[in-house]
Amino acid sequence: MTTAITFASNFINRIEESRHNLNTYITTTKNKSNDICTKLHQEQHTEQENIDILLRQLKSLQHERGVVSAANNSSNKANGSDGGLVEQRKKLENKQLKFEEEVHLLTSENLVDQEQLDGAYI
Repeated sequence: MTTAITFASNFINRIEESRHNLNTYITTTKNKSNDICTKLHQEQHTEQENIDILLRQLKSLQHERGVVSAANNSSNKANGSDGGLVEQRKKLENKQLKFEEEVHLLTSENLVDQEQLDGAYI
């Protein structure tokens, strides 16, 4: 009978030791997991800040070079700010075409007037 009591006592001690080892393993693994999650959240926050900075730089460059979308241009006009270089270039090209048309018209009128003057003196 002492063998059975010794066996049961050893078995209970081994189970308690195994339970203690399991609890230690679980606590250690949980702490490591929590540390990894915390580091990942910090890294995600840092990367998101970097992305936001790069997006602001991109938008600034787009505005500077006139690549801003039409919706942004209309909101910029409402705010009183001017468009980008592309928009300004288009405006200047339109002005140039109007001036060229006006020069052509004035040249034609001048030729007609000159012909009338030449005809009157002959």
